[in-house]
Amino acid sequence: MKTATYIYIVFYLLFAAWVIVSEIKDKDPLWDTVSDIVLLSLGFIGMMFFQFEVTVPVIKLLWKGVSVLIIVGQIFLNLYTRHLTLRGEAELEPKEIPKWAVVAADWTVIIALLPMFVLNVWFAY
Repeated sequence: MKTATYIYIVFYLLFAAWVIVSEIKDKDPLWDTVSDIVLLSLGFIGMMFFQFEVTVPVIKLLWKGVSVLIIVGQIFLNLYTRHLTLRGEAELEPKEIPKWAVVAADWTVIIALLPMFVLNVWFAY
């Protein structure tokens, strides 16, 4: 399990770097970039706590709230960004985006982040 987790963590770091760099390059709103930096960093820290089997009671107690914050925060960001895109308030024109591309983008994010969510909750509880 440890090897699989390390492989996922490397994938996660590459995914997180790609997300952040693309947001900076595309000049996304600062709140969106900062939110992703904070949430993706917290997700990484939680996975490291899990991987190194941290047992400090204060950290585990704190992570009960942080793990929920990570999940709720990522879901909110995804839904809010999708809402802005579909209303035409993002750089992308909603009429130019096929519905399958929207669904594929959402599922890609879910699949990429699901193991991080699981590891953070598993560590916390």
